Amino acid sequence: MSSTGSLRERLLTLGRQTFVYGLAGAAAQAVGIITLPVFARVFTPSEYGVLEIATVGYAAVLVFADTGLTSGAQRSYFDYDEEQQDERRMALFTGLAASLAWGGLFVLLLLAFAEPVSRWVFDGQEYDSIVRIVALTVPLGTIAAFSREAMRLKFRPWTYTGSALLASAGSALIAVVFVVALDEGVKGVVLGSLIGIGLAAVYGVATTRHDLFGRFSPSELRKMVSYALPLVPAAVAMWGLTFVDRILLARLGSLADTGEYAVAMRFAFVLMLVVTAFATAFGPFQLSLWREDAELEKRVRDHELTYLTIVLVSIAVILSVFARDIVSVMAPSFTRAYEIVGLLTMSIVLWGIANLVLFGIGLMRRTGYVAAFTLLACAVNIGLNVALIPPFGMVGAAVANLVSYLLLTVAYYRTSQRLYPTDYTLSKPIKVLLVGALAMAVGALPLGTSPLVWAAKIATVALFAASLWLLRVLDERELTELRGLMTRARAFGRAQA
Repeated sequence: MSSTGSLRERLLTLGRQTFVYGLAGAAAQAVGIITLPVFARVFTPSEYGVLEIATVGYAAVLVFADTGLTSGAQRSYFDYDEEQQDERRMALFTGLAASLAWGGLFVLLLLAFAEPVSRWVFDGQEYDSIVRIVALTVPLGTIAAFSREAMRLKFRPWTYTGSALLASAGSALIAVVFVVALDEGVKGVVLGSLIGIGLAAVYGVATTRHDLFGRFSPSELRKMVSYALPLVPAAVAMWGLTFVDRILLARLGSLADTGEYAVAMRFAFVLMLVVTAFATAFGPFQLSLWREDAELEKRVRDHELTYLTIVLVSIAVILSVFARDIVSVMAPSFTRAYEIVGLLTMSIVLWGIANLVLFGIGLMRRTGYVAAFTLLACAVNIGLNVALIPPFGMVGAAVANLVSYLLLTVAYYRTSQRLYPTDYTLSKPIKVLLVGALAMAVGALPLGTSPLVWAAKIATVALFAASLWLLRVLDERELTELRGLMTRARAFGRAQA
């Protein structure tokens, strides 16, 4: 097979896996979009803020429970080849057992101190039952996450999708029943998550028991921990970078502001599903390719950077430009959420790029850099939030978020290039980012809904698309490459039908 043909085949393989993983995320976001108008009409902005803080809290405890062991287990997994299946099972089980044992301590602490935690987090409002439900969800989430890791490492994207669907769709549908039929309020949504994630955990154990369960190895755990420990502050900082804006907005602003911010974040979550799908497929795929052909891996990654940026920015432009129109239909009482959709979606674009360009850091096992840079970005985020929220409210929080992700992406790129240089064609993604930012700014303008405004918004999206050709981001060679990939993808789709 020619070099070009091999590159196309590799990109197509990654594209297929990303598509399948994306189905899980897309379904989850579709469920979220369906439930948004339900919850937005049942809950006040303040209650929606409480729900958002509960979601943030669950993510935080899950980060502490994991302590980087999922990433450590993945890296240890690839220390062994296909013939060493017992050792691979040992790596996964060691990570799971250690994560459950460590996470159990946090669960017990939350259960014991639910009332004071509730009073502090919710500014004097007592939601201790929500804190307890969140605590009980954590071990189930850990099991579900590790089982999906086994599916991912065994390249079983459809099984992974089934697990993710049980967690997301099951949680959302059960939550609607609790909220609408049983009038359980915010507590009903959290209960729905507990049950849905529990179903995913049961399904995960049933489908991956032969890949996930093996013997526990203290020596493997020591090696895993040495890899994962630098990721612990990185994971904590990443949680802070991702969620601290809502906590500070609730403290320095109001729960109503937090509710508006949460609705705007739902647009960013649509984009996040693409990033998550790509990142889920990217790690095992890229490591496997690197073991086979290091130079081909670099060429594939260069193409991936251009294509990923185009896809993410294109989605962000559409979401941002039409944000006010979508919010007016989905959540009409949240009148200011559209103002920050562009800022938040661009942050997710940068996060997607960061996931790709940090490959060299992980490959060289220099995860300490990940910790240092993420802590720096988190500190900058907190500082900017404290400075910008009082005068600018949720807009200040969104700006702080964007600046922090930009800093993180640049730091990852520069360090990864020093450790493991790759010849990226940077001019193309930079052009896409700049033109996309101009188009996305249109969505923040306080425009009405007249036919003229709609025409202007459609023209904005069309001009952005045309600029990709005019600026030679997509030249004839790129388009030929894409057409070849699409032809092969259609053939794959027919074969799967």
